Amino acid sequence: MTTYGRYDPTISPSPITGVFDTRVMPLELMPPETELIVMNDDQLMERPSDEWAVQNGQLVPYTPPPPVLTLAQQAQKMLTTGIAITSASSPSLDATYGCDDATYGKDTGILSGLTAGLTPPGGQIVRTDTTGAPHQFTADRFKALCQAKWNFIQELETIIGSNAGTLPAQPVEIG
Repeated sequence: MTTYGRYDPTISPSPITGVFDTRVMPLELMPPETELIVMNDDQLMERPSDEWAVQNGQLVPYTPPPPVLTLAQQAQKMLTTGIAITSASSPSLDATYGCDDATYGKDTGILSGLTAGLTPPGGQIVRTDTTGAPHQFTADRFKALCQAKWNFIQELETIIGSNAGTLPAQPVEIG
């Protein structure tokens, strides 16, 4: 008995989309012969059928492309990755900063202190980027960072909630 893989002969490479075994299904009930390729037991044991494709009439290993993300999923990924910041006046601040709840919560706590008139030690606010590298911000640059994060998060949360809109551009310049 023979095992066949089904593929679309109009594309190359064409992933195997189904496996048919003549022990279970008679050949006359299978898809057209032009959409079938013989697969042996060794090939089926070596890798799952969806990791094979047909190219130039031959079976070849196949890695499926990553799934296409919805707009909401893309926004969630951006939120998880963080915001890329540039600063023309302070290039040492150029980095990607976290937008997760914990990091943003710390930022808003520091911002509240600044708004209440508190002065950071040494006049500088130290925040780490997503790699863990520290960056020293003046109060004004830190406020600009918080404003950029707030805008970024709000735009992304709107997209996540509606699956509509335009993803924010990056990097964001904070002056």
